[in-house]
Amino acid sequence: MTVFDNDTAYRLAGELLKAIQSGDAAALAHFGINRAIAEEISEELVSSGDNLEQLTLPPYALAFQADRTGRVPFDSEEMQDEPQSKRLWCQLWSAGAATDLTLVADYAQNSLVFRLLETD
Repeated sequence: MTVFDNDTAYRLAGELLKAIQSGDAAALAHFGINRAIAEEISEELVSSGDNLEQLTLPPYALAFQADRTGRVPFDSEEMQDEPQSKRLWCQLWSAGAATDLTLVADYAQNSLVFRLLETD
């Protein structure tokens, strides 16, 4: 089992979101995002109607606590096939409120690899 550090995972998720927002190829590549994936992310954001520049992580004080629906905005679970890794789900926020977008990434050895941007 991998040791999960909320602070590091949250910081890395913030860096991943900033890389997506900047579109910087080198920063995106650090998180496993190539040009084709970046285009898919852009398409998903357009279809969601959310403004990329306004997206943030959930406030840290709320990120690891269940909301009134029982959802934890920044959640993780150990991956069955890779016990040293965790899959992260981070609900993105905009203008102080939760959006329908969830950033999904794999966390291992204090690094993140982007997997998916999904709409609930």
